[in-house]
Amino acid sequence: MSKTDLIAICIALAIGAYVVNTQMKTSNMMSEAVSSVMEAHVVPDVAAPSEPPKVESAQAPLPPSDFKIIDARGRTVKRREAAALLQPYKLTRGRTAELLSFVDPKDLLRDGEDMPIGELRGLMVEARSAFVADRACGALLKTLAAQCGVKTYETAYIGELDCETCDAAERLRRKSFVGHYQIVTEMAFTPKVDTGVFPETSEVLFTEKTFELETLSLKGPDGAAVEDRFAYIVEAATRACEDIKALHGNCVVSNITLSKKSYGKRHDFGDIPSSFTLAYFSPLGNG
Repeated sequence: MSKTDLIAICIALAIGAYVVNTQMKTSNMMSEAVSSVMEAHVVPDVAAPSEPPKVESAQAPLPPSDFKIIDARGRTVKRREAAALLQPYKLTRGRTAELLSFVDPKDLLRDGEDMPIGELRGLMVEARSAFVADRACGALLKTLAAQCGVKTYETAYIGELDCETCDAAERLRRKSFVGHYQIVTEMAFTPKVDTGVFPETSEVLFTEKTFELETLSLKGPDGAAVEDRFAYIVEAATRACEDIKALHGNCVVSNITLSKKSYGKRHDFGDIPSSFTLAYFSPLGNG
């Protein structure tokens, strides 16, 4: 081997060593850079959050769905039977009002309209009595009710009294009503006043108490007298309910009545019974 060849081999080995050394340094630098980046993104260990402290809640009244409701005889009361109290914002069968009123067919005619003849007169009165029924709801809305809806209304013609045993006074009294129609309106309503709070017990006694008032005695179809009497019953019921609420914490007027369905079929024509009914819960044993 010549001296020139030996020098060429030495130069080639030196270059190869330099390349390998350079690649190793580059690789180490890249590894250190990657490690540095990874360390920068490592989320430090965080202790698990401790459970929140338990707070003892205050004793709250049981919701109505948890009540066991019984009546004075110890019978379990179904919830729909106590709907007057349990559903104060809903029109239910548990809160009703019934009002008997009188109407002269002439008062139902439109301006310039002729009076229908025969059965057409009765049909006209039947249809337009809806306005009379709506007025009955209007009377409740002014005082006792937040909402009112007419459930039913019935009309009946008042004719001559057919009674062989009736005396002259009865016949004369009846005569002033002849030709009019009686209208019995049944309404459902929601109370305008808060019903109060229920007992904080698992069992409650449900009471419905009816108060009979003096009978309204009319000598004729006096609409103003009927309206005044109805307003008086509502006021009496409202005051009595407030007294019960002061004692038991809750009360609702569940019925107002100035009516009788058999009106016109009995000899005591012109006499209209009046009453109101209150419903309330009381702790069992303290009713």
